[in-house]
Parts: sequence; structure tokens; C-alpha cells
Amino acid sequence: MYWFYKRNNPGVVSSWKALRDFHSHLSGREPRFRTIQSVASVYKHLHLYKLSHYEIGSPGALSGLRLANAGFEAKADWSEDGTGDVMVRRRNGTVASLTQALKAVVLSLWPSVLPPETATIMER
Repeated sequence: MYWFYKRNNPGVVSSWKALRDFHSHLSGREPRFRTIQSVASVYKHLHLYKLSHYEIGSPGALSGLRLANAGFEAKADWSEDGTGDVMVRRRNGTVASLTQALKAVVLSLWPSVLPPETATIMER
């Protein structure tokens, strides 16, 4: 989002000099943003970990992932009725619900951060 607006409508992100500043701002507004950012970063960079190889057809196919050197663990916990969650263990040992983090970011943070025309498009 930062780079999109930086190129197409710089005024939207002019308050932040760099992407990390924007991420800090988002984390300050919604702490669960860091959970989403961590999961996205780990998922995107799976191939960077030494002696690791993963083939994952879709995000839903990822039932568990533990990267000891990175201090990251994600584990799916689903019951037979289809309810459940993906729990993310952070470096500091705390565990976060990926579902709750997504709800907080998508339903609360994004509508308060994105310009009105973008939020309107998403509501359709």
C-alpha cells in the first residue's frame, strides 16, 4: 500500500519518510498489524532459510510451520466442524490468533487508514 500511494498519490503517505515509519504508525494504531506483517514476511521469504524447501499450494494448505532460527511458529488448530484458527507464536513466546489479527486489521484499521474512495470500492 505504501509504495502504491508513494507512486500514484504521494500526499496519502507524505507523513512517513520510509516504509518502516509507516509500519510503525500502523502498529501504533493497531498492535495486531505486527502479527499480520510477520506472517506475511515469513511466508514470502520461506525459501531464504538455510537448508529449507517448502512447497505450499495455497495459504490454506499450510498447516504448520516452525522456523527455530527465526523464532517463528504458525500452527493450524481446526476442529472437525471446520472451526478453528491459525495460532502464531512470536519470538517473545506470546501466541496470537491470526483470525483475530486479520479481523482487527481488515475491518478496523484499513477503513480508518485508506482514503475514502478505496474503502468504498472494498465495500461493494
